[in-house]
Amino acid sequence: DDMTIPWELAFDGHSYLCLRFGTVRVPLNHIAPTLVPAPQLDQWKALLLGNPTGDLGFATEEIDAIDRLMASHADQIFGRRVAKKLVKEKLFSAQYHLIHYSGHADITATGEAALLLAGREPLTAREIAANLKGNPWIVLNACSSAQTPSVTQAI
Repeated sequence: DDMTIPWELAFDGHSYLCLRFGTVRVPLNHIAPTLVPAPQLDQWKALLLGNPTGDLGFATEEIDAIDRLMASHADQIFGRRVAKKLVKEKLFSAQYHLIHYSGHADITATGEAALLLAGREPLTAREIAANLKGNPWIVLNACSSAQTPSVTQAI
């Protein structure tokens, strides 16, 4: 129920959602959101996390390419430096408009979805939610990030 996201303008590569389906905005709380103007792209700050396990060379290239697009308005953290304590601090800082992760993800032994950081230490979705401040766009380019415990058990 996030009224600040223009869901009707989602584009699937062929058409916009609003052109394929009738769309209506009805907030559950019946209170109009306070919209904060988005900063210009040259004012965006990004947190780019890449290849924390050290075995995905393309992840480093991906982060470098995004950094070039961001005109170096990004904090890049690679490999073993993508440690849980540092990532949690960065999430809590609320200084980012975009957070991009390129690496592995998995389901923990307790059934929680998690990003695999340096040393294959899991950072669960619950930990991300507890530490994330602000409203950044988050992009996860991670193997198994769409996997659920039921899918894992079926495999």
